[in-house]
Amino acid sequence: ITDHFSGGRPLEANLGFQYDAKRAPNAIILRYAEGGQLVNRCDYSRVLRVIQNTQKSKTVVVYVHGWRNDSGQKDELLYNYRGGDYTPQSMGGDLKSFNEFLGRLRNEDNERPVIGIFVSWKGGTGIPVLETLSYTNRRNGADKIGNAGGLPRLMGAIANISKAQETMDPKCAQKKNLTDECVVNQLIYIGHSFGARILYKAVVDDMIVNTQLEHPSDPYNSSGPAQLSLCDRQERFNVISSTADLVVLLNPAFEAASYQALNEFRYADRCFSEDQQPLMVTIQSKGDKANRIYFPIGQVLSMEWTRLETQAVGFRKQYFSHHLKRISNKDCPVQRRLSELPISNSTPELYNGYCLNGISLEYEPSASDVSTGQMRLSPFLVITADDTVLDGHGWYSGRENKNDDFKAWLVGYLSQYQPQPPGVK
Repeated sequence: ITDHFSGGRPLEANLGFQYDAKRAPNAIILRYAEGGQLVNRCDYSRVLRVIQNTQKSKTVVVYVHGWRNDSGQKDELLYNYRGGDYTPQSMGGDLKSFNEFLGRLRNEDNERPVIGIFVSWKGGTGIPVLETLSYTNRRNGADKIGNAGGLPRLMGAIANISKAQETMDPKCAQKKNLTDECVVNQLIYIGHSFGARILYKAVVDDMIVNTQLEHPSDPYNSSGPAQLSLCDRQERFNVISSTADLVVLLNPAFEAASYQALNEFRYADRCFSEDQQPLMVTIQSKGDKANRIYFPIGQVLSMEWTRLETQAVGFRKQYFSHHLKRISNKDCPVQRRLSELPISNSTPELYNGYCLNGISLEYEPSASDVSTGQMRLSPFLVITADDTVLDGHGWYSGRENKNDDFKAWLVGYLSQYQPQPPGVK
């Protein structure tokens, strides 16, 4: 990994403190300019170097912020290399919130290092009076960054380092989960609002291609009745791999039309491996006025007319697969943690029943599920969340700390996720 100069200063001279993935309070900022190019390649090298130097099993969390936000830092170089000198008061709201979220993840598993990467872009105009009028301009800015290739390049580099670390340990070849002694890294990508739009554009093509590549070898059923589905023929997709172990889209601000290709993998004739874990989890608050009311208005003003173009993905009922709601028992009795439909999976609660602090993930059976009495697994979840669970458009704050239980639930959910070791991915 080489990137020797930034502003006339050698990279090695900028490594003023060692990043401790177990105790470092701050994420590393990686900033992209309006056209999608890196503002400072030195920070890109630092991200990869930190991951490379953290040899044991770790969690890498990349967060892409949304509209009207940025890092709040005028000099990412100073922040990244002298992070201990910065207080939360000097940070942007999303950066501060993400750092707090990283702290929650570290507290969940004290033995597992957590590396946070904050992807910063020009989410606002910088002129307060114009912020509410900047929808179309900032949407187009997000699209430029999502289409430029910078984020997929970052994801590929992180996955490449992670894969090399995992495969260098021969003990890992036959390991099944994180309880075994081997290097198994967890790569999680989170996007909020327009940040989810950027992230989705960066990952969707890769996910669609990788999913299609794992289709059974006889996709057109040349040897049997054409009307039989994969499940009827006892054929399943192989386990699907991706450069990201898990992508989480929080109140995503992109049109439903963009999700149609992924949604087609949820049709009744598709049948996925019982070892398949979620690849993409979309969570949309019912109380999100920005996506429910203002997103359609912004789309119409941008000459987008059809229902699929004016409706945010999280409000498209045809896409709903799950419901996130509060239950009366805050302690979440054991039976609520188990799948209510027959399913054989190493972590079934990721698809149905995961409950914490009185917030429960409930699978919404389709007509085919009801008729067969079985849950049809799909690695692409679209979750509608009650506003008592996730309040409004901002996922981290919420009024009167209403989102505290949701933050704890999300940390718990991510901790349940078991990344597949080499040979299984």
